[in-house]
Amino acid sequence: MGYPPSPSLRPSACPALSRIVAARDGGLCRIKLPGGKLVAAQALAIADAAERHASGIVELTNRANLQLRGVKPGAEQALSQLLARAGLGPRVGADPSLDPAEAAHRAAVADDARNLLLSPVAGLDIDSLCDTAALAEPLLAVLQNEPRLAELSPKFSVLLDGGERLAALDHPHDIWFAAMPRAAGAGDELRFAVGLAGQPSPIAGNALAAVRQCDAAALLQALLLTFLDLAAPDENRMRDLLRSHDAHAVLAQAAANAGIELQRDDTVAAWRRGATHSHRRFGAHAQRDAGRWHVGGQPPLGRIDTATLAGLARLALAHADATLRFTPWQSVVLANVSEQAVPQVERELAALGLVVDSRDPFARLIACAGSAGCAKGLSDTKGDASQIAGHLPDDIEVHLSGCIRSCAAAHCAPYTLLAVAPARYDLYRRASALVQGEAHRFGERIGTDLTIEVAARQLRAASRAPIPMIDYIRDGQAIYDQSFATIRAEADLSAIPTDLEKLAVRVIHACGMVDIAQAIRFSQGAGTAGRKALAGGAPILCDSRMVADGITRARLPASNEVLCMLGDPALPELARKIGNTRSAAALELWRPWLEGSVVAIGNAPTALFYLLEMLDAGAPRPALILGFPVGFVGAAESKAMLAADSRGVPYVIVEGRRGGSAMAAAAVNALASELE
Repeated sequence: MGYPPSPSLRPSACPALSRIVAARDGGLCRIKLPGGKLVAAQALAIADAAERHASGIVELTNRANLQLRGVKPGAEQALSQLLARAGLGPRVGADPSLDPAEAAHRAAVADDARNLLLSPVAGLDIDSLCDTAALAEPLLAVLQNEPRLAELSPKFSVLLDGGERLAALDHPHDIWFAAMPRAAGAGDELRFAVGLAGQPSPIAGNALAAVRQCDAAALLQALLLTFLDLAAPDENRMRDLLRSHDAHAVLAQAAANAGIELQRDDTVAAWRRGATHSHRRFGAHAQRDAGRWHVGGQPPLGRIDTATLAGLARLALAHADATLRFTPWQSVVLANVSEQAVPQVERELAALGLVVDSRDPFARLIACAGSAGCAKGLSDTKGDASQIAGHLPDDIEVHLSGCIRSCAAAHCAPYTLLAVAPARYDLYRRASALVQGEAHRFGERIGTDLTIEVAARQLRAASRAPIPMIDYIRDGQAIYDQSFATIRAEADLSAIPTDLEKLAVRVIHACGMVDIAQAIRFSQGAGTAGRKALAGGAPILCDSRMVADGITRARLPASNEVLCMLGDPALPELARKIGNTRSAAALELWRPWLEGSVVAIGNAPTALFYLLEMLDAGAPRPALILGFPVGFVGAAESKAMLAADSRGVPYVIVEGRRGGSAMAAAAVNALASELE
């Protein structure tokens, strides 16, 4: 198929490498970075080009690309050619039959279409399921070499997710692929969940189907062509098409056109995306390769100058792998840093003006170019953001938008200041319910025509104010589903083995503290041992009525007996006789049931101490000890003693003073059934 020549190559309001778009502060040139990566030599070339042909201001975008602002009149072609010679253009196959105008148009189409987002630490993240680089290359080849993509909107985008902990999942994409855990069986081929008009979710049922890695590129091409075949002239994005077409039908048609077999088994239906932590873009974090670290920093409000870009390039050459990895949070990551070099890299990033601590106010501020750089901007958003930074509450994230287009943020921030006049803003709070109006994308409006000073005061008040009544969820199962999805999205479960993951989620749910995941300690195979015992009819021995009452009988696999002996009339005398508490004495009454039982201690440290004494004296051994005693005296010590020597009995504890009956009961409920 030929490419029609065009004097403007490819008209659009979106800037590109060869399409310099006029802005208030000069021309705007966008440099697409495959996977967000930029080698140091290219960074130095960009710094030189921006110094010679533009204002020297370099913007980091929310698609992990770069933009050069203030391109000088008459320098557009020279700038584009200089950047192309540095290897920053699209990779298109050579076609000697094309004349120069057609070749230029083909390159412009490829540049617009190569919108593929990866994690900035793809292949490096310690929690990733795979290195997506192997699949990114063929996906990019499709995006850059399919002639019909000249019909595609330059905003049409694709996500390739490898399961990394550092990943942006709040950006909607037209098409997304997400790595799934390998199924049981050696050599099982990696599969990718597939979705349309959205992003991977921690809630099950988000994926339409799964596809083998070897078929993903062909499916992408088929999806792109199917979209173009089905879309009406005013349907520019996948979300537009899905208003009139069923997503499953669109995917099925594309797969049939490509001759690809989609997979829709139970594992696909149950698949959910693991938790992400965007704060890992700051500071140093261990990579999957031992002794290697990635170190990140964020320039305030997403802007640097050419000297800073050159400084970052030199830092990557000296202490990293000579590559800069840009992120969707307008930040940068240096990877493959040795452990010894980490402190120096952090110091040098800070010296270059980058934020390396997530507690810094500028880590929680986003602002577009504003009126200083954009004709549509109603206020100097970056200047106003700098002014508000010193007054920003610790727990508030704010997006300042110069107009309703929200160019700087593809997601809805917790709070948005929308400019209505110079230095005056309407304040919006993200809403859980549907909000009507032109600015509905920002949430609920809670302040109108505010000065910066008044906006700062309202933000401080909002951070302290009680949450207003909302249209809350009333369905019990829906509450559970959303709660567990939230836990999986926010908690770091990377150290929890598969057989205890549901236990960890339910224990967190019982206490409301996601950081409890870091306090869970266990013996190898404890979850499997507990499930096997319960399935075999093992009794459940509880140290308090609250633990016993918290166990859901309908979940028990074998109508297991749940026993608590605290009400036995013999206890006071037995406690006096052994010189211990009633909670400890009650364990003496467990002896007939102790062998192979599941013990759930959620109250008294003395009960756990005494159980260890009984085991030392030759008492029958339970199948599992769930140690969750709570308090300031003996709780931490009793659990530490169990973890140090469990007497050969599998165990799970929450270390430290925290614990409680609700946690112990939740642990039993998690092991009792495969249902979440």
